[in-house]
Amino acid sequence: MSLYATAKAIGLEPRTYFRDVILRMATAAPNEREALAEDLTPHRWRELYADQVRDHQLAILERLLEQWRGAGPA
Repeated sequence: MSLYATAKAIGLEPRTYFRDVILRMATAAPNEREALAEDLTPHRWRELYADQVRDHQLAILERLLEQWRGAGPA
């Protein structure tokens, strides 16, 4: 099964999963990437990072909503 299919099958949004994996790999030090790769399989990522990513997304949406409400009617 592909990473995309696995992510989707276990309830992850594949786009969110891949975006986060790419960011983590791109910002990791070269000597940390091999060890990090083991934590970035869909099942392991869901255990370690899914809640953190969801919370971050919700915080961004809340800030945007506050800004939108603060703008008021034109």
